[in-house]
Amino acid sequence: MKLSVHQCFTLLASYIQPYRKIIYILALLLSGNLIHQIFFLAANELINSQNQSLNLLAIIWLALVNLMLNVFTSKKEITSEERSLFKRMKDKISHWLRTLLALIFLMLSLSVIFLTIRMLRI
Repeated sequence: MKLSVHQCFTLLASYIQPYRKIIYILALLLSGNLIHQIFFLAANELINSQNQSLNLLAIIWLALVNLMLNVFTSKKEITSEERSLFKRMKDKISHWLRTLLALIFLMLSLSVIFLTIRMLRI
C-alpha cells in the first residue's frame, strides 16, 4: 500500500494527537523562559544568547508540530456512492490542495532541520 505525503502526515499527526496538551505546556514554558531571559537576565549576554537560541529553536519545533496537528488531523471519509460532477471536482481540487499543503509543510520541516543543524553547530 502506497501512502501519499498527505496520508503520511495525517498518520503521524494521529499518533502525536494524544500529546497535544504536553506540546502546549512545553511551548508556554519555553516562551516564558525566553521572555524572562530577554527582559530580566541581561548580565550574561553570551550565555543568554546561546540559551535564547536553543529556546527559540525548541519553540520553532513545537510550533511546527502544532501546525501539523492542526492541519493534518481532519478525517475526511471518501464514500463510493454516486456523486455529482461538482462534488467529484471539488474532491479532486481538495486532494490537490492538501497535497500542496503537505509539500509546503515538508519544505518547512526541512528548513527547520537545516536551521537546527546550523544553530547546533555554532
